[in-house]
Amino acid sequence: IEGAARAGGPALEGELEAMRRCTARVEGVVRDRFREACVARDGDAVRRWLPLLKELNLADEAATEAFLDHFREDLRQAVSKVLQDAESPPLVTLRTAINAVAGVVSSTLAQAHGALEAHRGGPRALLLAHDACETASLTCVARFAADSRIASCAAEALRDDRWPTEGPAAMALDALDGLLEDAATALRHLETWRRFAAHQARSVLREDVFGAETRLNAAAAELGEWYAVLECRLCLAALRAAETLDTSADVVASLVRDDVDVFGDAAAAATVAHGSSADDAFWAARRSAARALSSGHAAAADNVVAFVCDRLARETLHGLATRCFDGLAGAGALIKAHEGFGGALAGGTADETLKAVGAGLQQHGEALAAGTAQVLANISEATGLELEEGVVDPGLARRAAAERDRTLRTKLVEAQVALNGLDAACEAHLGRLRLHLEDEVGASYGSDRGDPAVAKLLEAVAALGRRGSAGEAFGDALEKARAALASTALAQPIARSIAGRGDVGARARFALGDTD
Repeated sequence: IEGAARAGGPALEGELEAMRRCTARVEGVVRDRFREACVARDGDAVRRWLPLLKELNLADEAATEAFLDHFREDLRQAVSKVLQDAESPPLVTLRTAINAVAGVVSSTLAQAHGALEAHRGGPRALLLAHDACETASLTCVARFAADSRIASCAAEALRDDRWPTEGPAAMALDALDGLLEDAATALRHLETWRRFAAHQARSVLREDVFGAETRLNAAAAELGEWYAVLECRLCLAALRAAETLDTSADVVASLVRDDVDVFGDAAAAATVAHGSSADDAFWAARRSAARALSSGHAAAADNVVAFVCDRLARETLHGLATRCFDGLAGAGALIKAHEGFGGALAGGTADETLKAVGAGLQQHGEALAAGTAQVLANISEATGLELEEGVVDPGLARRAAAERDRTLRTKLVEAQVALNGLDAACEAHLGRLRLHLEDEVGASYGSDRGDPAVAKLLEAVAALGRRGSAGEAFGDALEKARAALASTALAQPIARSIAGRGDVGARARFALGDTD
């Protein structure tokens, strides 16, 4: 062509015509080979010819339709091969089907979009993939729901507040826990496909081809609602069991024994020992909230996390605070009562004054009994007369004083153990739970922080902070308990106490952790 152009004349037109014929032949070969590869379902050949279609600008609607037919058949074969295995559990089939469709998309979508962009080959192919994955996933989710009866369980939980521990349809907690693991796994698989498809649309196609309303999103939302109802119910049962099985009484009994000086070696243990309710409740709360977050479904996770925060304040905090304030009030009232008639003057309420008067009368009676016993013993010794057995009990006052001393020590340690439980919940467990959940949110939803559902989830987690609703409730309860501990009834020296007469006040304050 260059030589003919330099020579001029009709030779140039002949060379140009030859070039046109060669170009048309090459284009025809590329089109034919591409169509043949699509018809033959030869994926490697299709991927080999797609770049040539782009370079030669040969993409047209016929080529696009041929590719989409091939892509549709490729998806059908990948999914049908998975669904034919009827023996596999539905969740295994769900995961395998999603992986199969994702593999087809990953291997072809980018090239197809580049070559067929003018005819929207990429978006149309991704919609075909979503439809194939949606159909297979809905089949698997329906099998799972039918086998597990998760919908009927959720309905029973909403109908009967006693479920799952009581009622005609009661369910073992370990069985419910296993069902929730499976439901969270199913949600995680569905969320995996949603995020994968959204990433392909965003990074490869540079557009949103799905929208928010899809059958798969609706199925995930329904499954998420069932899951959240059951997870909340299991968490509530666990929190109540933690309160019922609290070991504070055992801890106090181990510290207050006949052979243990509660104000000696046991005093150090009493300043840190606490019952099991705080540990068990926060473990259960963390387990439920973390499992909900790991599902990847922001709406379900938000429901569970908000419920956990609310119930920690209403169930766990209520139990811890009640034991703490009852223990502190009981110890303070007993100290005033042990002051006898002196406590009647310092009594803040009619009940405290009455108890102090009663204690004073009891002490006075015990002293009179002890004095009478001593007089009778002296008469018996002087006259040689033997008194009847049981008439003289010189150890009555001593034993009564020892029993009062033990009761006082027990009340003081009960107050300290209860306060320790509340302190552990506020200062240790609450902060750890919040940090753990924030890490889970970052790991599971880091790429979706702009999503309104994720923003709402972060607000629910923030409730566990010191300025959040749950954090403030725990903090206020702890501050009130500390103020009660520093009240006059517990912090003042109790030199007039019948159980020690001087140093018991300092010992009692040491056992309560007040070394000031």
